[in-house]
Amino acid sequence: MSNKDPWLQRVPPQNIEVEQSVLSAILIQNDTLPEVLELLSEKDFYRKAHRKIFA
Repeated sequence: MSNKDPWLQRVPPQNIEVEQSVLSAILIQNDTLPEVLELLSEKDFYRKAHRKIFA
């Protein structure tokens, strides 16, 4: 039997569709970027590809 903490094995909450929507909105209307940067950081994205695009 494993003594590993089950909380450490869980996938963190994520919503890939929201990540895609945020990135799409920035690309479509890039003047929203300053406002988005006040709310989000690269670390807020679950997918590595999305973090790279946002950075």
